[in-house]
Amino acid sequence: MPDIYSVPQAKSICSIPTPVYELKTLTKILGGARIFIKRDDMNGPPNEDSGNKTRKLRYLAGEALSQAADTLITEGGLQSNHCRQTAAVARKLGLKCDIIYGCKRPAFLDGNALLVAALGARIHFSGDVSRIEKRRKIVEKYKSEGRKSYDFGAGGSTSTGALGYIFFFEELMKQEQESGVQFDHVFHCSSSGGTEAGLVFGKQIFGWRGTIHSVVNDPVAHGKHHREFAQIIRDDIKSRYNLNVTPVNEVHDFSEEGYGETTLEDVESIRMFMIHEGIYIDPVYGAKSARRMLEMVRNKDISPDDNVLIIHTGGHPTMQHERYRSIYSGINAW
Repeated sequence: MPDIYSVPQAKSICSIPTPVYELKTLTKILGGARIFIKRDDMNGPPNEDSGNKTRKLRYLAGEALSQAADTLITEGGLQSNHCRQTAAVARKLGLKCDIIYGCKRPAFLDGNALLVAALGARIHFSGDVSRIEKRRKIVEKYKSEGRKSYDFGAGGSTSTGALGYIFFFEELMKQEQESGVQFDHVFHCSSSGGTEAGLVFGKQIFGWRGTIHSVVNDPVAHGKHHREFAQIIRDDIKSRYNLNVTPVNEVHDFSEEGYGETTLEDVESIRMFMIHEGIYIDPVYGAKSARRMLEMVRNKDISPDDNVLIIHTGGHPTMQHERYRSIYSGINAW
């Protein structure tokens, strides 16, 4: 049975620790708790507009290399940050890459999907079948051809990928010690469940004493209800690494709005970060966790004496997707 320190890593793909910055203007405007941001959008190479999935890929790609795999295979939605980061990591490590999008072939590619194509990944569209089924067929085909592929589901949400966020708290607690700032709350967005699972285990393992706020944006993960799949990952982590801990987090469920659906409150959160801090956050993930954090600070649901950290999970290329472009062009008249 492996322990969490024994899993192979592809260290060259992930620049950590990522920086923490205080958001002084937002703090002043809201008149409550001090707000900070951890820039996990800056954890490249291979690209600085990377995102939180690169933390997971550090371990997923490390395991793939240890198994002498020649191809990374994964899946996601058409604007998946995870798929774009996987394609970039594969290129960095000299591996082939297959990406399965859970949709029919679109008329054109933009945003993240365009970058995946530019990075040379082989793109597949699942069409009328599930992307999980399409991925399995590709894996079987490559196996019959004698190729050694390493496949994983959307978001890199496995017990291996979750290690990236288990060790997040080891990193953050060192930064707390160096800066003298102790965080009372950490906010993040949760979709496929891997980031959430890693964080709640990391909090217990490394003894962080604050509250994790998991803001759910997706009703379904890997064909199951989000909370059900999150529990599956937790159970797998416990059994694989023999961890006798009880993870605890506060869950804020926005999943009824639909994955990728953007509300007026989300747009206002995007505007607040851009206008007052010069920071882009994406509409699918960042806007959801920012919205809940801003609400709680504004309404004094969090003590004004507390320090709040939001994890910036990336997503910059989504800004160029036709579905979301109007959000950013409408923030200021031009």
